[in-house]
Amino acid sequence: MYNQEQLNQINEFKKSGVAFASIAFRNNGSIKPITVMLEGYSSDEVTNSTNANSTSFHLQMMSKFTGINLVKRNTLLVNFSEEQFDTTFGPFGVTHDMVDFGFRDAEGQFIGTPLLVSSEYIVGQEVSLIRVDSTDEEETLDDDGELKNNWQPKMVNGETLTKDGDTIYHRVIIAKVGSKNQRIAQDQNFSKRDLSTVLENAKNAEATRQEAPAAI
Repeated sequence: MYNQEQLNQINEFKKSGVAFASIAFRNNGSIKPITVMLEGYSSDEVTNSTNANSTSFHLQMMSKFTGINLVKRNTLLVNFSEEQFDTTFGPFGVTHDMVDFGFRDAEGQFIGTPLLVSSEYIVGQEVSLIRVDSTDEEETLDDDGELKNNWQPKMVNGETLTKDGDTIYHRVIIAKVGSKNQRIAQDQNFSKRDLSTVLENAKNAEATRQEAPAAI
C-alpha cells in the first residue's frame, strides 16, 4: 500500500505524535460521501494511582519480551463532502474523483486511497489523537441510555472491562501534541495470560527455528 518514502513519512509522524490523514474511502452517504481516517500515536497513562506503577512495569516488561513499542495507534474517522475534500486535499494531489470504496486485504488490513497529510493542514494546527476512558454514565450515555459522542464500551476478547464494577467506556479525541492516553486501570487482570502467551510464542518460534532446514 505504501512505498518506502511514505513509510518513512509515517515513522516521522509516529515519532512526533502529530496526527495525520492516512487514507480516504467512500461511504454510502449523499451529503458527505468521503471518509478520511485520521491516525495518531501516543503513550498510555493509567489514571488509577494504585495500579499505575505495576501496570507501567508490566508494559515495560512486555515491551522487552515482544520488541513492540508501547506507543499506541489511535484512529478517528471524519466525513467530508466532495467539495470539502477537494479544498483540503487537492493541494496534495488527491481529489474526490480519485477516491473509491475501501476494502480489506487478505490479512484483514483496511485499504483506501493513501493521503499522509499532517493535521496541520486539516484543522489549522498540529494536533494528536488520544484515547480516553470514563466510567461516568452521565458523560457517556444520553437520557435513553444510548451511547453518545462516540463513546463505546471498552472490551477485550468479548469481555467488557470494568472499574469497581462500573463499565469502562472509551473514545478517541483530538488533543495537544504530546498528550497521553488517559486510561483507567480495569478490574480484570490480563498480565499472567499475556506474559504466558508471549513466552509460549517465543518458545514455539525458537523450536521452529531449530527445526528449520539449513539454507543451501
